[in-house]
Amino acid sequence: MDLNLLTTLVAVAETGNLTRAGQRLGLTQPAVHHQLARLAESVGRPLYVREGRGLRLTAAGRRLAALGRTVGRATEVAMAELRGSGRPLPVIAAGRSTWRDRVVALPPCRPWVCDGPRALAAVRDGDAQLGIAALSPPPDLASRVVAQSEACVVVAADDPLAHASSVTYADLTGRAFVLPPPGRPVREAVAARIPNLEVTVEADGWDVLQRFVALGAGITVINTGVALLPGVVAVTLEDAMQVTYRAFWREDVDATSWVATMFPKA
Repeated sequence: MDLNLLTTLVAVAETGNLTRAGQRLGLTQPAVHHQLARLAESVGRPLYVREGRGLRLTAAGRRLAALGRTVGRATEVAMAELRGSGRPLPVIAAGRSTWRDRVVALPPCRPWVCDGPRALAAVRDGDAQLGIAALSPPPDLASRVVAQSEACVVVAADDPLAHASSVTYADLTGRAFVLPPPGRPVREAVAARIPNLEVTVEADGWDVLQRFVALGAGITVINTGVALLPGVVAVTLEDAMQVTYRAFWREDVDATSWVATMFPKA
């Protein structure tokens, strides 16, 4: 394999178009196509399929693009060290709650604020060197538990439940909820315990969820320890599922020092 061809594949992956990739690299569109054809021939698999005016990488294409990013980053690190300018900053992808509520100490890095699935994809594709999310351990990545949290119910300050010392999911049956989109850990936990779940508002971010609760759109479930907004009250949820946060990274990346800095107790 000609490793120089990986640079072309990375450009195609990031632009989604042969012409734009060529413009980035200073190549013509036929030249980009020829280089991708050479790379595909060397691995014996197609690297992309056309979709309208753009294209989509195949599984083999995504794997090679991730390799290309890794090679590119390794080159940057080596050149920076040879020039005495220090190592380039790692990209760490995590959700807003991680950056706001869970980071004990922030290592020198380039933060990327995104949801868990996007963080996972960024690490797999080589766009980020470390991801943090409340997800099950991915089988193809190294991971470590870095934090755990239980959930609590958040209701408007004038809600009858605001004066309760604690509640169970049974107490919440029949109530309207404000929750993250399907697939998020909290949403799935609530849906598994509330039959005929009614969701009036779907929103991302603990602060946005609380704002809709304060406006009377429903109640929500958030992680214990999240800062509360004015107009809402947190009530202990007795049978809440514990949410586990993990850091994950590719096997070819040494992320242990970043994890140790951000989560010294993990």
